[in-house]
Amino acid sequence: MFEIEYERVCSVYYGRERVMMATLKSKLRGRLMSFHGARKNTRNALWIVYSPKSKTDLSLASNNECVYWVANLEANPTIRSFKFGCEAELKLQGEDKFRNREFIHVELNNGEVQVHTLCAGDGGIDNGTITLRELFAGRAVVEERQVTFVKVHADYLRQQAQKATRTLRLVGFASQIRGRRHDVTSCAVELAILSLKVGTVEQILLATSRHDPMVVLGVFAEKVLTGGIEIDLTERAFGNHSHWKLT
Repeated sequence: MFEIEYERVCSVYYGRERVMMATLKSKLRGRLMSFHGARKNTRNALWIVYSPKSKTDLSLASNNECVYWVANLEANPTIRSFKFGCEAELKLQGEDKFRNREFIHVELNNGEVQVHTLCAGDGGIDNGTITLRELFAGRAVVEERQVTFVKVHADYLRQQAQKATRTLRLVGFASQIRGRRHDVTSCAVELAILSLKVGTVEQILLATSRHDPMVVLGVFAEKVLTGGIEIDLTERAFGNHSHWKLT
């Protein structure tokens, strides 16, 4: 995972941090953003992250987007998928005309589609409805529909920063096994979870001591992020002493 600023590249991986100095010319930065998906907020910090839920790399155009991704989207088991940097014609309540806006496209497990936006200012999360106008692929017709509109204020994201930092370590462990199959270890972890039903991460490691502990942690982290297991990250980041339980 990389946060790219004007003259610093900070690499965070598996809970360890490495800092190296580099000068990124605008052309290199532009190529990077083009490769990972063009975004508008090119003057802010740029995060390139791997999403275990989406099983793909994401480009996040600000620190706020990174906090919202890891604390509210990636770790939320009720959310099936999400996509940053979407654009469509939207009309808020009280508006007469549609306007082209950038937003986060979110789909819940029940199939509901939501429009999420991040904004400045104080406040928490405001929920409402918005009219979405879109052209469906393969169909020469434009459709309008009412969807849930979620407006997230910067003040709320500041309050979520600590949770995001702790959850980021969980995502890091899940990312280390990306693109690999660990069927035997996965079965062992699942058996340990079903047998214990509640406990600490250290107990999972002890119950699967014949397997590579880094792979065990990666498999367990994946299972937490996909839902069904609740883990306590209120006091510390993901680690041996983290408490978990089946839900």
